[in-house]
Amino acid sequence: MRKRVALWFLNAFFCGPRFYGLKRSLLRQGGIKVAEGARVVGPLFCTAKLEIGRDSFVGAFFKATGNGRVVIGDRCDIAPEVTMSTGSHQIGDEARRAGAGITADVLVGDGSWIGQRVLLLAGTTIPPSTVVAAGAVVIKPLSVPGLYAGIPATIKKDEADLRAEILGGDGS
Repeated sequence: MRKRVALWFLNAFFCGPRFYGLKRSLLRQGGIKVAEGARVVGPLFCTAKLEIGRDSFVGAFFKATGNGRVVIGDRCDIAPEVTMSTGSHQIGDEARRAGAGITADVLVGDGSWIGQRVLLLAGTTIPPSTVVAAGAVVIKPLSVPGLYAGIPATIKKDEADLRAEILGGDGS
């Protein structure tokens, strides 16, 4: 109940890029773990057990659904309209394909950037310092840091390629 009240206040009165300290306080009162320096724009929809790391940014219309944990590491940037879902189903028989329900956590490593309208499904892990491009759908744990895009998300650039792009050439 406290979580619903805290989210209602945040969503009704404190959406937008301001009042970050007050929003952290409201979220904490609602049982959400929010580290210092975290900035949540709102509105926010959350049924999962949400943890937001130090100095992370969570954009507007963020959703953390299901009964599992969603852990966003330190210094992450989560763009608007991102959904992280901790619930799914096993494949059922031909009478009903959505079989028994399952719950699995979603973990986002430190320093990662999740683009707009990304969907992270139950059981996914994003390595530290990874970029997931806008519109991507992550259906399984990602193995190494890099740039991922597409449906399903696949690696487009590895860490060395990203470093070279940042440094403007040879990566040194």
